[in-house]
Amino acid sequence: MCIRDSARRLSEADPAASAGVCRRGRRDYPDDIRFALCLAVSAARDHDYSLASAHLERAASMREADQTVLRNALETSFDALRRETGADDLSPGRRAYERARRLLERWRAQYPTQLPPVTEADLEAVAADLELSTGNLREAEAHLTRATQATPASRDAFYLLGEIAWRHRDGAEAARRLRAGLALPLGANESDSFFRPQFSVRLGLAARVAGDADGARRTLLEAGAALDALARAATERELAMVQLQRAVVADALGEPERAREALRAALDADGDSQEVAARAVTTSLAHGRWADARDFSRTARAQLTLDRNWQTYFALWGVIAARVGHLDDDGGAGRALEALAPQEASASWTGRLAQRYTGAIDRARLLGYARTTGQRAEALFYDAMLKRAAGDASADDDLRAVLATEVMRYWEFEMAWEMLDARPR
Repeated sequence: MCIRDSARRLSEADPAASAGVCRRGRRDYPDDIRFALCLAVSAARDHDYSLASAHLERAASMREADQTVLRNALETSFDALRRETGADDLSPGRRAYERARRLLERWRAQYPTQLPPVTEADLEAVAADLELSTGNLREAEAHLTRATQATPASRDAFYLLGEIAWRHRDGAEAARRLRAGLALPLGANESDSFFRPQFSVRLGLAARVAGDADGARRTLLEAGAALDALARAATERELAMVQLQRAVVADALGEPERAREALRAALDADGDSQEVAARAVTTSLAHGRWADARDFSRTARAQLTLDRNWQTYFALWGVIAARVGHLDDDGGAGRALEALAPQEASASWTGRLAQRYTGAIDRARLLGYARTTGQRAEALFYDAMLKRAAGDASADDDLRAVLATEVMRYWEFEMAWEMLDARPR
């Protein structure tokens, strides 16, 4: 039996063995595309999408006229990049990005009149998310700028560039970016009923940073009215997102009760969403609504299916609410955190955070365990909350250090930004 037949039959009966046969086949028949495709399938089966995309790129180079292979290679490379977003090690994601760019350039050269399966704007926007997750703003802004210059351009890229400027208190630049995004023509699958109010909310916040209190209030009121109208028509996930935006508007206008009601409505609309629950808790913490944060945390821990890491974060937030807010009851968060704090020395990162809050390790050890920029930001934030609970004014120094990490995609960054009251009232 020849090795080609062996690979085909083994792929049906024994996927693990087929990978070995295909590696042998690639060595013996380097120009046979079937072995590259076989290895790509094997890598995807093992959830190694970066390796799968590498094999597919090789296959595409062996059969340049095969549009299907090129399409699969480009889609798989893009998928590999998306899966790396949020990872501590950027190297695999950056390799996936470079591979996807090469494949996209080949597509445009070979099929100039056909839309590629992945647009340049989408590719650059996801690459920006990869860099934002670790605080690499310079690289993220470069990707986002390319996304705004692509054809068609990315509206979301303009929004993110506006957010970066806003977070750095450059209201004029934030407004310029946001208005440029709003000026783009409506896409085939777009509806301006959602994105336009969202942009308006950010424009109002940018005006506040720029010191235009009257303009900010006017814009926020207009955005709030649009969101109110949208809330009457939206359902489930979209409704939850609308309610979260309504909470932002209410907080910006100094209406905490309306913000509270909007957060509760978001949870009612999408009660199974970990993201919505986290937003409700962290928004409440950031604005000092301690009882709300405790209650939302308790509800999330009771109703959501959370892995151990997320159990730890929600428990931490509940404990913080009780300690900083001097509440008599922490909703069981303290007991949950005790159960989550490992006794062994080789704890996970969230295990280290739990150990810090249960008194098993001190600040120096926690910071010593931080291996990434994001972990350092978290360590500083949670230690700042311990200081705030104890009435230590140096907590704000830690919060400013959190902002200096530039990890804008972290809940802790957003909470630190709000807690420092970075926007003028």
